[in-house]
Amino acid sequence: MPSGHARQVTELDAGTIVEPDFVEDGALLESIASRSQDFVIANHVLEHAEDPIGVLCGWSRVLAPHGVLYVTGPLAEGCFDRGRPPTTLAHLVEDHRLAASGRRAELERRNVEHYREWLTVSEPNILRERGDPVPVWTPEALERRATEIAAERAEIHYHTFSGRSFRALLHAVADRHAPELCLRETVGNRREVIGVLTRG
Repeated sequence: MPSGHARQVTELDAGTIVEPDFVEDGALLESIASRSQDFVIANHVLEHAEDPIGVLCGWSRVLAPHGVLYVTGPLAEGCFDRGRPPTTLAHLVEDHRLAASGRRAELERRNVEHYREWLTVSEPNILRERGDPVPVWTPEALERRATEIAAERAEIHYHTFSGRSFRALLHAVADRHAPELCLRETVGNRREVIGVLTRG
């Protein structure tokens, strides 16, 4: 029985749980060989990435020739991020520029704005759905808390997407950042958008 898994998800039959071959940071895939994978499937990952363009380039790296990248992202207006504006492509390009040039401190300072949005929009939506009280932040308390959780690198949706902005991101990556990728299709519904890209 895989250690810990059966205790965490008690409704599953322990005999059906398979030990993973890799335990890996899904944004980096550092232990996965280049051009080795026929498929990369990433559901609702990009919104958690500080540098989505860098993540998409990393996924492209591990794809074999003619490999398929299947990637989805939640639509802000279809989840608890409703009320947050979609992250612009210009913002994502600048995040990638800072990350690629090793300017981590500047990227972290930019991330504080995402934490402010999380605290004032996304988290209150979650709390309301649960029927829990929603905190009222003074400007000083909000800045203090956003800075604290940014320093902890608490997991949030850094970036938010509309169908149009998600497609623009995938087009930009295929056109400029990972030209070995070809965007084959994007489709969406009221909750998420799906992109299918291939290597070559």
